[in-house]
Amino acid sequence: TEFTLACAGLALATASWALTAFVSVPAHDRLALGFDPATFRLLVRTNWFRSISWSAHAIVIAALTARAMK
Repeated sequence: TEFTLACAGLALATASWALTAFVSVPAHDRLALGFDPATFRLLVRTNWFRSISWSAHAIVIAALTARAMK
């Protein structure tokens, strides 16, 4: 249903925002002080989750749009 899709979209966006705020931003701040291989690996690894989350969010939005256009 549209409600389920909307909730899924919200959950995906919230997960991405939370990961950005609580992991990515602090990691970038640490890297700004100097390169750290562990922090760099963390940032690259968690960026995959952010990318997947936003991609899934786009699919949800496309599904909602398609339903609205029927």
